[in-house]
Amino acid sequence: MEGAASGHGKDRDIQEATTAPDIVVACLIKGRLESAGIPVMLRSYGPAGWLFPGPPGSGGPIDLLVPSGLLAEAREIIAGFEAGAWEAADDATGREV
Repeated sequence: MEGAASGHGKDRDIQEATTAPDIVVACLIKGRLESAGIPVMLRSYGPAGWLFPGPPGSGGPIDLLVPSGLLAEAREIIAGFEAGAWEAADDATGREV
């Protein structure tokens, strides 16, 4: 039963993919990663950060955590985001929106 007890243990191993300067940027990156199928957890060190990542007015940095097995893919997406390659295409026209 060891396999059943451990379940998806490696899926629970998370790593910091990046640190965003604030909750707005963190949410933009989080949305981009999740749209690529990468689950994301936010971690804030601001006031009540352990309970509410990025409470209004905290303005502090936010860590974005992803499963270890998806870390390289996440960092590649983040690099593209930071380089400005994050514009979404309109499905109907194929033009950037």
